[in-house]
Amino acid sequence: MQNIEPVKRKSVKPVFSMCVQPLFLIGTNNEDGSCNFAPITWVSVTNERDDDYLIVLSMFGRKRTKQNVRRTGILSVNLVSRDLLPLADYFGTHHAEDGKMQDFPCPVSRGAVLDVPVLDASRWVYECEVQKSVETGDSETFFCRIRNVQIDERIECRNAFDVDLTKLDPVIYSGKYHSIGRLLGEIGDFMPEDGLLNKDEAVKVVNIYGRNYSGVTNHERIASRGIVLQEGNILLSYLQKPDVWMIPGGGIEGNETPEECCVRELSEETGVLVKPGKRLLLINEYYEDWKYASYYYLCEAIGRTEQHLTPLEQSFDEKPRWISLKEALECFSKHADYAETDEEKRGIYLREYTALLELNGKS
Repeated sequence: MQNIEPVKRKSVKPVFSMCVQPLFLIGTNNEDGSCNFAPITWVSVTNERDDDYLIVLSMFGRKRTKQNVRRTGILSVNLVSRDLLPLADYFGTHHAEDGKMQDFPCPVSRGAVLDVPVLDASRWVYECEVQKSVETGDSETFFCRIRNVQIDERIECRNAFDVDLTKLDPVIYSGKYHSIGRLLGEIGDFMPEDGLLNKDEAVKVVNIYGRNYSGVTNHERIASRGIVLQEGNILLSYLQKPDVWMIPGGGIEGNETPEECCVRELSEETGVLVKPGKRLLLINEYYEDWKYASYYYLCEAIGRTEQHLTPLEQSFDEKPRWISLKEALECFSKHADYAETDEEKRGIYLREYTALLELNGKS
């Protein structure tokens, strides 16, 4: 990994708290039965036991929302996405006492489990019941049991940590409004395989999920693949029987390092001796209950040797081929064409297309 440069810091007053959090609209019931919404950013989550999560909500001053939560003990927590920002801004600049909120067009329904108002346009809604509250000066913090979660039906979550914020498009508040940029990866994606931060250069990680992924990984296969370029051409393996092109490489054996695996696989499959250089990319593919990890290396061709194909590779009539990088990109770019007919080929072409886009600096 590249050296991490130290930052020169300075001391500032404690008022600069940098409270960076998603923006939520808290829905409560007024005494007359009407609904009330207020933007709150002091919202977090804690864990009491196992998967038993509590929403932690802090409110300052004498807000109508705070009074309603104290009185009823129930509330909704509605995520604000960028398209809801005008609505949140409206609620943030109008007080419940002025009676103008009812004039703002705001489709509202009732919770599926609790009798609380929820915003129909919110992509993620918690229905919560207060378990405990703690007062600190003019602030009160409520610990709320999550009784139900409603999410946009277009969003798929395989587990508790598989939430892609880019799809929710939340508004982030720090005193000003911000938005999310892009998904960077998962915990552990940026650690070298030996766990030593000062040993290897950081590598980009891309995750690809097949339609048949079960959401649980019981098996894993780790491979290395080599990208070899010469005079605008790239070395590929062509499997004639299934009519599939791919970047040469294969599974790591025994105590091999990824680099050693890359050298062995390319010599066996293509008869080309290579010297691995920069590790370009790690691509994780998820199909059924399998995870397939492939390290991609930029390699230099340094000689020739005989091919040594496995019986399976021989049955595919596998041959090394040099084609132009442009042709390879065009070939792999058609991965979506096989979505309905050949999931394996679609996955291979998507993987190789992703690697070549990274090579060209386009991803």
